[in-house]
Amino acid sequence: MGEDNAEAPVSYEDLAAIEEEFDAIDLEITRKQYTLSLPTYARRAALTARIPSFWPLVFEQCPPELDAYILPQDSAVLAKHLTGFSVNRPELDADPVGGDPRTVRFRFEFAGEDRPFEDEVLEKTVWMGKDGMGSEPVQVRWKEGKDLSGGVTAATQRWWEAGGKADGPEWKDLIQKVEEGGGVVSFFAWFAWVGTKRPGGRKVEEGAEEEGEAHPGGEEIAVVLAEEVWPDAVNLFTQAQEDDGGEGELDGSDSEEESLGEEEHKRDGPGEGRASKRVKV
Repeated sequence: MGEDNAEAPVSYEDLAAIEEEFDAIDLEITRKQYTLSLPTYARRAALTARIPSFWPLVFEQCPPELDAYILPQDSAVLAKHLTGFSVNRPELDADPVGGDPRTVRFRFEFAGEDRPFEDEVLEKTVWMGKDGMGSEPVQVRWKEGKDLSGGVTAATQRWWEAGGKADGPEWKDLIQKVEEGGGVVSFFAWFAWVGTKRPGGRKVEEGAEEEGEAHPGGEEIAVVLAEEVWPDAVNLFTQAQEDDGGEGELDGSDSEEESLGEEEHKRDGPGEGRASKRVKV
């Protein structure tokens, strides 16, 4: 056989193209799974709304990757005031065929006049692309003397509105607030996290990505919330009930827990668990 018939050597570009195809397949799987899951999530929401402290117990039993970022004072707020939590993919909601399924919106609902902030709802949207994951700071309207972030959320908001540059008085104030925390960061500072990628191509100035970051675990928190806490909420709640010795005590009957368990099994499929889920942020 002559040299003209010899196969060309495999290049890194060839391998990269295969990986891009796999990525495209994963995105299409996420699109389809999201659409197919919407009715089941709606049914789950209707059931869990009738269970007192469902979401506080879910967060009490959250994976260690998230639990590491929830301070005792954060946990107290979540336990007492969190009434609802949801995750949706707004670009898919707007365009089920062409929307980017990696754009995720997190919604936290709170109640109680003695909560530390004025907000009844805190929503945060996260984008993801080749350049990394990012967001925009969400303003948390802390009540006087109740700011669990130590001023970090407000300082980040001012810095962002000033252009997100690694200089100027807003930047210096943010750095000071972050340093004053001494590495102890409230979970609620995550709402001010910005990461690296911005909608519309906007990026913070180089050098400002980590030094003045409101929360060092911003990306990890987003991933765990979207890929574990939200889809696995019923299992986490059930585990919390078992740990508290209250299994079956769901405001009157066992039927609600059985229904929730059935819905979770239908959504996951036989033999599937948290580790096998392919939904990606």
